[in-house]
Amino acid sequence: MNPRPLPRQGSALPLSYAPASYFQDLYILMKSPLTCQVRGWLSLIVAEMNLKKEKSSRITCATFGKIIGRRLFYALKARLSYNNNMIGIMSDSHDNLVAINKAIDIFNRADCSLVIHAGDIIAPFAAQELRKLKCPVKAVFGNCDGEKDGLIKVFKDLGEIKPAPFSFIEDNRRFIVSHYPLEDVQEEADIIVFGHTHRSQVSQQGELLVINPGETGGWVKGVCTVVLLEAEKMSADIIIL
Repeated sequence: MNPRPLPRQGSALPLSYAPASYFQDLYILMKSPLTCQVRGWLSLIVAEMNLKKEKSSRITCATFGKIIGRRLFYALKARLSYNNNMIGIMSDSHDNLVAINKAIDIFNRADCSLVIHAGDIIAPFAAQELRKLKCPVKAVFGNCDGEKDGLIKVFKDLGEIKPAPFSFIEDNRRFIVSHYPLEDVQEEADIIVFGHTHRSQVSQQGELLVINPGETGGWVKGVCTVVLLEAEKMSADIIIL
């Protein structure tokens, strides 16, 4: 079976010979705020390889190994001071069971204490997959979550699902979770999580951290993403599944 192509940045070189599972394992291993930001750690590698390609007609295995090794070194160095109390964030999974289970695997391996879903789970059978998580789930309804009664039933022993906005305190941080972007926040918050746009975003607005994990389902943009958050340090990483 051919490995899937890696994310592109600009005219990025497709590294079709690199096993995707290898890079996914590196993502989980590192969990560093220096990695996975915005377009993902792989994009940094691809961009660097493009620069190398401009200076040379080909990229050797030795060059590829040096780039991987250098990125891994700095990521592992950063992880030495990284707090393991992680929160997983996802949104717009839209019944994509394969992507949902990849997200679950990432959250479980990262030992997340909580998972936040910003809406558009869609069907109760998709919500059932979240039972595989080793932590509770807090979620809001999205505009496509029509079977609300079924979702509420699944969440009875899974966590909480409510109409947005859903505010709560976790790790001494006040969260507000919404499906739609919040234009006028009426209450104090440290972290705002939203979805709907299917576009990943991690931005600092003064003392407020705003997070959109992008689309876990990947149906619109073609890239499935989640976020790993360390609330204590207000640090969030976008992870490509």
